Amino acid sequence: MKRKGPARDASKERFWRETVGQQRRSGQAVRAYCRDHGVSEASFYAWRGELKRRRATRAEKTPGHTGNGARFVPVRLAAGSVLPPGLTSIEVVLPSGAVLRLPASMEPASVAAMLIAWERGRC
Repeated sequence: MKRKGPARDASKERFWRETVGQQRRSGQAVRAYCRDHGVSEASFYAWRGELKRRRATRAEKTPGHTGNGARFVPVRLAAGSVLPPGLTSIEVVLPSGAVLRLPASMEPASVAAMLIAWERGRC
């Protein structure tokens, strides 16, 4: 299938992926980060949105994608790992930006069911 529109510029995409990641890790507000690094704030927001859209499109094509927008990534604790004392809840940050706080004692199957229900809009 032939692509419509101009070809993607890999170096430009790489630059913006790095820039968006650096801003996030910096803890600075977008406006301050852009000002300090000589980056257009409008371009930053446009590219951040475009990169998010591209990630979502790629996720839909990857194995493990459930077809309903959810994607599960296995997480395993190393043998002998101990959860921090006093840990009472875990946080799950969804691609939509929603944050779910669940009891740390919740069974994995229940967590999966909760995430599927949330993504389908049943919670």
